[in-house]
Amino acid sequence: MIKHPVLALRFASVCTSVLPLLAGFTPAIALAAADKPTPGEVKVEATGTAETREGALIDACRLAVAKVHGTRVIGRMANKDFSGLKLDAAGSKAGIKANVTANVRTYDIADNTAMSFDGLLLRFEVKKEDKNREGRWSVQILADVLNALPDKFAGRQAVVLPSVQRIAKSLSSGDAGPKMVAEVAQELSRALSTTFSNHPQFVLLERESEDAVDAELNRAASGNSAVKEQSKLKSEKVADIVVEVKSEPLKIVVNTTRFESTPPLQKVQIQLRGSIRLIDVATKGEICRTPFEAGNVKPVNSAGDPESAVIKALGEFKQTLDASLRSAKCDLLAKLGITNLVAGRSGDWIVGGGLDPQLLQTGDKISLWKGEGTGMTKVGESTITVESTSLVLDNKSFKATQGEVYSFRMDSTQTRTTLKEGSKDSESSAPAKPSLKDRLKFD
Repeated sequence: MIKHPVLALRFASVCTSVLPLLAGFTPAIALAAADKPTPGEVKVEATGTAETREGALIDACRLAVAKVHGTRVIGRMANKDFSGLKLDAAGSKAGIKANVTANVRTYDIADNTAMSFDGLLLRFEVKKEDKNREGRWSVQILADVLNALPDKFAGRQAVVLPSVQRIAKSLSSGDAGPKMVAEVAQELSRALSTTFSNHPQFVLLERESEDAVDAELNRAASGNSAVKEQSKLKSEKVADIVVEVKSEPLKIVVNTTRFESTPPLQKVQIQLRGSIRLIDVATKGEICRTPFEAGNVKPVNSAGDPESAVIKALGEFKQTLDASLRSAKCDLLAKLGITNLVAGRSGDWIVGGGLDPQLLQTGDKISLWKGEGTGMTKVGESTITVESTSLVLDNKSFKATQGEVYSFRMDSTQTRTTLKEGSKDSESSAPAKPSLKDRLKFD
C-alpha cells in the first residue's frame, strides 16, 4: 500500500497549478493517514485515469471532491444542417462538356463542455495504481474531503457596520464640502470599528455599500447560517447585529474678527450630533440606541482666510473624535450588558467583561448599577482615578465586597484638551515659554 503526505487541495476548473506539487510524490514516501475522518469530513474512494500518473492522480482527486460536492457543468452545442445543398461540377468527356449536379447531405456539430470542481481535499492515500498495455495510467485513492467548514467565530456575535459612504450621506450639509464630509465619515467609521473590534465578544463582518439590514435578512433567507458556514454553498456568515448611524448634518461655525492693519482672526467650531442604533437581524427589532455628540473642545483660533482656519479645526476635530465618543461607546456596551467593574483588594476596581480600558480616563464620573435587564438599580456614583489596569473610586463612602460585579454607566467624561503628540497644532496647548527675564534670571 502506497501512502502520501497530508495535502489540502483546492480544485477549480484548471488544475495545472497542482502538477508541480504532485510530481514529487513517489512510492518511496509513506505516511499514515487517518483511519476515520473527523466530524465535518467524508471519506471517499475514487479512481482516476490519464496518459500520465500525475494526470491520473489529479483526476482521482477531482472525482473525490465531486462525490461530496458535485460538479458544475457548463455546455454549449451548435448544430448546422447542410442537407439539400447543391454542388455543380463541370467536366469533359471525348471533347464534350458535361455538367453534373449533386445533392449533398451533411451535418456540422460543435460540442464545447466545461466542468468545474470546487471543494477542499484534506488528505488522500493511494490504494492502487496501474499502467495498461497502451501506456494509460489508472490511480485509485482513498480521500478525506471536507464537507462543512466549522464556524471560526463560534460563541461570538457577528456585527456589520455601516459603510463610510452610508455615514457620509447622513452627514452631508451645506456647511461642509464632500471631501470634508468624507474625512469625518471615515473617522466616525473607524471609531465605531474600535468599539467592537477591541472586545472579544464580537467579530466584525466586512460588507460594502448596501442596505445592511435587508441584505443580512436576504442572506439568512437564502439558507446561509450564522452557526455553520457550508463550503459546498460558499455561504457568507450572517450578522447577528447591524449598526446604523443617524446623524444631523455636519455643522461648521466660523466667527471672524477683523482688524485694520492685521489679518482677520477666525474662530472655528465643528459640531457633530446623532445617534447609534443596534438592530437585531433575527427579529429586525431595535436592541438599543444611544445619542452621541462630538466637537472641538473650544473654538480653534487661526489668523488668515476662513478656509485655512476650517482645515486647521478639522484636523483637531478628527484627532479628538474617538475620545469624544467614549461616553456613547460606554452607553452602548452598557446596554449590551458588557460594561462591568469587579471590586478588588484595598478599594481598587478591575475592568471586567473584556472592556477596552482606554474607554475610561481619570476624571470621568460614573454610576454603579446592580441587577439585570430592565431591573437595573443605581447603587452609587463617583469620579474615578485610573491607575494602570485598575481604577479607584473617589467616593470613599461606597463599600463593596471583593469579587462583587457591578455594571456602570458613564455620566460625564473628563474632556481631553490636548492633541496627539507630534501634531502641528500642538503649540496651542503647550505651556507658555519663559520670558527673557526669567531665562536670564534678572531680579
